[in-house]
Amino acid sequence: MALQENFYGLSEGVFKACRYAGLNFPPKNSSELQTSQAHVPSDYFGNNFDLSRAMVDKLCAEMKCTRNYLANLYQKFTEKFLSHKPIKHTKTDLNIYFCDYVLTSSKLGASVDNYFVFELYRKPIAIQRKFRMDRSGRLTRFVCNDKIARDVLNNKVKTNTLFNDFLQRDWLNTTDCTFEDFKAFVKKYPRFFSKPVESWQGQGAQIITVDATEDLEKLFATLRNDKRVLEEVIVQHETLRAFCPTAVNTIRVNTIFDAHNVVRILTTSGRFGTAGNVVDNLHGGGIAVVIDPNSGVITSNGITDTNERMSKHPDTGKTFKGFQYPAWDKVLALVKKLTPMLPQVRHVGWDITINDKGDAILVEGNGHYPGANVQQAPDDVGREHLYKPLIDELLNFNKMQVRVLGYRVNNLPDRALSYENCPLRQNVLVNMAMSKLLPDCKSLIDVGCRRGKFAKTACPAGVKYFPVDFKSYDAEIIACDFSAGAFPKVAADACLCVFSAEYAEILPQFLQNMCAAARKQILIMCSPFDKDFQLEYRWNNPFLTDFTEKFLLGVMKGNRFGLSAHYAVNAGVPIILYDFRKISAK
Repeated sequence: MALQENFYGLSEGVFKACRYAGLNFPPKNSSELQTSQAHVPSDYFGNNFDLSRAMVDKLCAEMKCTRNYLANLYQKFTEKFLSHKPIKHTKTDLNIYFCDYVLTSSKLGASVDNYFVFELYRKPIAIQRKFRMDRSGRLTRFVCNDKIARDVLNNKVKTNTLFNDFLQRDWLNTTDCTFEDFKAFVKKYPRFFSKPVESWQGQGAQIITVDATEDLEKLFATLRNDKRVLEEVIVQHETLRAFCPTAVNTIRVNTIFDAHNVVRILTTSGRFGTAGNVVDNLHGGGIAVVIDPNSGVITSNGITDTNERMSKHPDTGKTFKGFQYPAWDKVLALVKKLTPMLPQVRHVGWDITINDKGDAILVEGNGHYPGANVQQAPDDVGREHLYKPLIDELLNFNKMQVRVLGYRVNNLPDRALSYENCPLRQNVLVNMAMSKLLPDCKSLIDVGCRRGKFAKTACPAGVKYFPVDFKSYDAEIIACDFSAGAFPKVAADACLCVFSAEYAEILPQFLQNMCAAARKQILIMCSPFDKDFQLEYRWNNPFLTDFTEKFLLGVMKGNRFGLSAHYAVNAGVPIILYDFRKISAK
């Protein structure tokens, strides 16, 4: 009874919060819900109601404070509920399921998609925990993938530029080509594939066929205005084309570049398009299956975004389970080549297909959150256990990268970091480690301080702190437009520059200004990628190279600052310390 009361208390809180948000969310009290639940199987909710009364009250209070979010969530949940095939679609059932979702999400971090695709409402909590949810995905992304480096995979032009040798097809960037280039491309490929430069889940993708009467100038203007990438149409292997000839049927290979810089292949899934679609994504009407990563054989039936399960393709009648993918060894070899090329993005979902020549080719990569749904839904098997030890190891790898700077964080426990115990974010550890590199600093200019994060987490007591940024977030911050060559007219023992040099339009002048302002030391932390820093150079060389470091070293030496320490965080982000020296500027 106590467990039921917890659930009813939560339900009542959900109802009140929804009505507070202006939603017509019956019943007016939980009695109708209790009556309805009496007809629901006991295992529907029984294994989930172990929250304490205090936790229920806390959840209800939080929901009342986030009423707009709750209203949007309820709307999204309703849309998914009505399209979900395995369950009834009555108003009372909707309310029951929504309350259960709030409870499940608060404990496991499940998204609305996770809840329905994995049919969590049918599973006890012990089984639910075996599945990767959105919360796990966000932690994985934080631990593994540099935010700026991910832009290479989010941007189709950058992806194609970096991995051009593995595409085996021609392509054209409409935002950076002439009309003559476009005419030549269309003449060679009158039928071509078009997709937005930045898009996800196959959104906006289409195949365009140009005939002799087409107004090419108008078409070019439209594609250019829409920021489109054009590609030669992939002719896929005949065995894949037999499933769905209208779409490129891809293989999703999820990899992690582990703490030892070894490529680990975690899961492999297949996706197939359906009639009339040019993409195979689940959200675009596609079908997903699970593939044995060792053999390349499909081991499950197919599943759709609405959880319809099928043993055969609905359009062609081809059987899924038991199908052997061609050239499987080439698929695995390809992702092992691709993954080390982007080491700052350690977790990637590679979309691969086999062309008509029997070669494995890259379609695109996904570094934001390589879908958990296609990995686990087809065979209804959770795969969190494949990820957890690798992510835990990378958490500790990041911690050791900070400790190599010589700083032992006092309140960091001796036990290993893991999903469940991660007391400090990595950027806080880095800030604390950087403060150790400036032991004699009595005054500090923090260039690019944002809202004074360094001062809040690591700046020693008694140090005069000058926060500087592009704009003033509060009265204490000195606003300074680095892109225009400006610099604050203050002096200090040291300058701290974290991810700000990238935004200086004239970098030598920016560095010279820092050297003039700092009496003793300059500490620079920079990212290997940035859209605004030396764009043409970074475009073709997307990693921090010796040339870039030599360039920094040369400018600093010319201003009498010599290199005294060099470290790396997360195996890719350098922290460089320069000391003022009485040396010749030559």
